[in-house]
Amino acid sequence: MTESSLVHVKFAGELLTEKYAVLIAALDDPQQTHCEIDSQMTFEDGRTGIVHADLQIREAECHKTQLHTRAA
Repeated sequence: MTESSLVHVKFAGELLTEKYAVLIAALDDPQQTHCEIDSQMTFEDGRTGIVHADLQIREAECHKTQLHTRAA
């Protein structure tokens, strides 16, 4: 996935490439095994906070399902 392929995609008024730049870069790098991210959260009671996560990056296998088989 390249940055240019996501430039025009918008999510809630923000460019995905800006909001998720660190994660996109990590997913695009075959040497990365994890990605540390910080995200601002708004809780049900209106409080806000920062959540820190260390996401593991792993290879995944693709499997065809009946839904994909019928659509193809």
